[in-house]
Amino acid sequence: MQCEICGGENTFVLPSIFEGSRVYACGNCRKSYNLVTIKPKRTTSLRPPTQRSRIKPRAAVLEDYILVEGYGKLIRSARETRSLTQKDLAKLLNERVSIVKKVESEKISPSSPLIRKLEHVLRVQLQEKAEREVIDKDEDLDEGLPLTLGDLAVFKKEGNE
Repeated sequence: MQCEICGGENTFVLPSIFEGSRVYACGNCRKSYNLVTIKPKRTTSLRPPTQRSRIKPRAAVLEDYILVEGYGKLIRSARETRSLTQKDLAKLLNERVSIVKKVESEKISPSSPLIRKLEHVLRVQLQEKAEREVIDKDEDLDEGLPLTLGDLAVFKKEGNE
């Protein structure tokens, strides 16, 4: 199997988390990037899992969206426009009041389901379409090899300097 970060062939790779994504990484990449290895779930039951619900999964969204700048102020103003307290909004969202407070003060970013609930209840747009960044190959990369995640991480680091 091939390491998805450095592109090394015939290496012992394990599933790991790299910048929020699941990748298969070799030992050197896991060590140099301080990656967290995903341990497989152990099942003790030999019975096949039972079907718990008949809800069909939603189609995967192919477009990337990001949270708008100043989402906390936008949520607070929409809540105040509707004469809702943080406690009232928390009840409508089926969330804790502390979560609403932290989201409004932008101490935490809301999860995707919470964003959808907020958009529905407050009738505001909290997400915008993300622009995709095109990265060209650098001269020092081998011409015949495809880009790996490690190459992209190097570009990202170079862009911050």
